[in-house]
Amino acid sequence: GLPNMTEGFWQNSMLTEPGDNRKVVCHPTAWDLGKHDFRIKMCTKVTMDDFLTAHHEMGHIQYDMAYAAQPFLLRNGANEGFHEAVGEIMSLSAATPNHLKNIGLLPPDFSEDSETDINFLLKQALTIVGTLPFTYMLEKWRWMVFKGEIPKEQWMQKWWEMKRDIVGVVEPLPHDETYCDPAALFHVANDYSFIRYYTRTIYQFQFQEALCQIAKHEGPLYKCDISNSREAGQKLHEMLSLGRSKPWTFALERVVGAKTMDVRPLLNYFEPLFTWLKEQNRNSFVGWNTDWSPYADQSIKVRISLKSALGEKAYEWNDNEMYFFQSSIAYAMREYFSKVKKQTIPFVDKDVRVSDLKPRISFNFIVTSPENMSDIIPRADVEEAIRKSRGRINDAFRLDDNSLEFLGIQPTLEPPYQPPVTIWLIVFGVVMGVVVVGIFLLIFSGIRNRRKNNQARSEENPYASVDLSKG
Repeated sequence: GLPNMTEGFWQNSMLTEPGDNRKVVCHPTAWDLGKHDFRIKMCTKVTMDDFLTAHHEMGHIQYDMAYAAQPFLLRNGANEGFHEAVGEIMSLSAATPNHLKNIGLLPPDFSEDSETDINFLLKQALTIVGTLPFTYMLEKWRWMVFKGEIPKEQWMQKWWEMKRDIVGVVEPLPHDETYCDPAALFHVANDYSFIRYYTRTIYQFQFQEALCQIAKHEGPLYKCDISNSREAGQKLHEMLSLGRSKPWTFALERVVGAKTMDVRPLLNYFEPLFTWLKEQNRNSFVGWNTDWSPYADQSIKVRISLKSALGEKAYEWNDNEMYFFQSSIAYAMREYFSKVKKQTIPFVDKDVRVSDLKPRISFNFIVTSPENMSDIIPRADVEEAIRKSRGRINDAFRLDDNSLEFLGIQPTLEPPYQPPVTIWLIVFGVVMGVVVVGIFLLIFSGIRNRRKNNQARSEENPYASVDLSKG
């Protein structure tokens, strides 16, 4: 029911990376260049992932060819998610063991059992469902940036906060605002909306279930292959040919018979896996600790009190001061490794990675190897380096051990001061001393009051001691 790829498609598409040293963008994309010139661009290798990606991109081309007769402004998907969903329909059928046997990629005698079914569904779920939290989180971050809710100086901070909270992924190393991790993604750097990948996940299973019913498929939804169904292809082509000429709700109803998004087909597809996972994960903890970090045990917390140390002469803590701090730690690391470990390691400021900077000037930092940023220097070595250069570091910032605190690090190599008597005995002695003094004062006050009372009674009756009967 769907047309073949054009002759120009096979002649002009870039399916492998050029061998003539040209620099190309290998990210898979589909192109409608006009005048029935349709191409895809990707650098394939002989892998299952690239096999399915090629089918996905050809799904885009099928959509492009179907609405080619529409006016230029209407040559697009009913919405962004539709275009992606159509590509995924092709991949869902191409991934089935039955389809792979039909095209010779699996031997004819390949037998399926419950284990192969679960493995297949688990691979599908990790590829399709596992990305839902990320696509939602990324698009939410983009919208918040565009609305001005995340200032530029907090892009990275908010990115990783949201990724920890929503996706459950932590940054492998602390990244400050000098980085821009989101832009490493092709879609962000090239201003592609990412919500399409969220909605397409729902659409694709609605389409797949409806088309499998049209193809009169019998059996579980995850085993359905519509590639040889003329009826299913024609029904899909009718919807694709609408392009953007009708609202997406109309186009959706044309295939699935409903105007609303529905996740039930997705749940039907993965139902065997869902049942298996519930049993496998029985009594398992669900969730994650958003405060956990792989480098937390190696990080050192710093607190700086400029006002209390310098008063009115306190300077502003800014990016330049932070650079100075990082350079000072790098100096201490060089000194320590050179003089103690007899190693020459060229630490620089960028090897001191700062995170969790707070307005009241507190932050955490770790030190990484200049040769490999994923190699974190043990905290014990960093502590020794700071102890040996503590005076130089304090002098650099006109502070002392109390106003420039490295939590958990003593100022010198000497052991911390231990009082000869335990603290609770000292406190007990002080309290008992106060009690004894209080008792003494009460006794003395009582004696003095009694004397005053006796003297007062004598003055009131001076003849009380005279015997008047004796004349």
